[in-house]
Amino acid sequence: MKSLILIGLAFMAPLLTASSAFGIYFTDGNELVSNLYEHEKAERRETFNGVGDGLFMGFVIGVTDTLGDTLCISGKVTGRQVYAIAAKYLKEHPEQWSQPAYQLVTSALRSAFPCRK
Repeated sequence: MKSLILIGLAFMAPLLTASSAFGIYFTDGNELVSNLYEHEKAERRETFNGVGDGLFMGFVIGVTDTLGDTLCISGKVTGRQVYAIAAKYLKEHPEQWSQPAYQLVTSALRSAFPCRK
């Protein structure tokens, strides 16, 4: 069931990020951080809120898939690594939490996987 939720969210995230071209976004950093905390609780097996946990993972993977070839990733990167990169960025930049969540995840990934010119 959890994997079904994650798959559905992964397909929804690009749709949510695409709406930003029109000045509309559905998830800001505050909401993504809230879902991040649910994800961390689930990882520690404290509690399991499949919705918050799945929303964080699905959103981050959806943005990663949307960016695709614009990231310069060498080697195999796992979902767990991408979640950790996004989580670290969010925790280090609380002043940006009012921004659209896709922008925060994009900044995190581009910082972690820059392309050399």
